[in-house]
Amino acid sequence: MPSGEHLYTWAGSVPPGACYLSLVTIAEIAFGIERVSDPVFRAELERANAGLAQAVAKRNRLKKDYDRRVTLGDAGSKEDLDRTAGELAEADSAIAVSQALVTLAKTQLDYCTIVTPFSGRASRRSIDPGNIVKANDTILTTIVATHPIYSTFDVDERT
Repeated sequence: MPSGEHLYTWAGSVPPGACYLSLVTIAEIAFGIERVSDPVFRAELERANAGLAQAVAKRNRLKKDYDRRVTLGDAGSKEDLDRTAGELAEADSAIAVSQALVTLAKTQLDYCTIVTPFSGRASRRSIDPGNIVKANDTILTTIVATHPIYSTFDVDERT
């Protein structure tokens, strides 16, 4: 499948083949992406979480080593203390990198679901489940806010 194209399925309250308007509420799931890579996004999130746990565990171990070497004072070598301090700083950086990877993986997984940005009335869906659509190129449906409704009209002066 070319990059930027996805398989969409209808997940909202309008059943397949419906031609009528349907009410939707804010943050209701409107479309879900059935991608071959959807399990990949979930696996990436799990891998990022595992990497974060691993980085935290390593940092905790290095913190204990550092504290132990500091309490030894003159009994330990200055080189060992410096090396442990450097490894501790690297572990702190690894935690920051792992947290960023978790955030990125969550964001990618969140892109698999399209939610309604506001409550309103959804029109007929423009695509069928299983259709391949291009990002930013295909209109899935139109949602019109029902509250408040504004209207404009002309009134002649004699009325």
